Amino acid sequence: MNHTTLTLLVDEHTPMLRALAHQLVRDEAATEDLVQATFLALAGLAVPPNHPKAWLWQTLRRLGAESHRQRFRREKREMRVAQSEACHPDPLEGLCRSEDSVCLRAALDTLSCEDRELLVAVLWGNLTFVEAAKVLGGSSSSLHRRYHQILTKLRQEIVEKTHAPK
Repeated sequence: MNHTTLTLLVDEHTPMLRALAHQLVRDEAATEDLVQATFLALAGLAVPPNHPKAWLWQTLRRLGAESHRQRFRREKREMRVAQSEACHPDPLEGLCRSEDSVCLRAALDTLSCEDRELLVAVLWGNLTFVEAAKVLGGSSSSLHRRYHQILTKLRQEIVEKTHAPK
């Protein structure tokens, strides 16, 4: 793959991949490592993929799963050695200051990882439902239906939290 093509793909897809990676690993340093590993895999290709956005998402998800397994094993070893639980602060903890963002964060936390991944793919990744179906599996119509169900659930969660008696 030539340098110009790689540069264009990096510039175009880095924000989308960071959003997905952050949902997968929830750590800034690990997010950057995962995005970088994805682009290194892309750079190793002789010819760019036919659907670079889908290829990047699939590669990032695969690398994220590998990273998760490695992290799980490492944390398990560390816990055995240290005989105590390690504290892993959430990097988003300080970002939710206003009442609205706290409600939104709480509502997002009720979603499954798959549902959050679909939201990230469509909202921040700008994937069409056809592209998302290639990456996430399933049909575009089922993802479209699930996406609207997720939005409805989020709205209900936020309304319940904002109108709950204090």
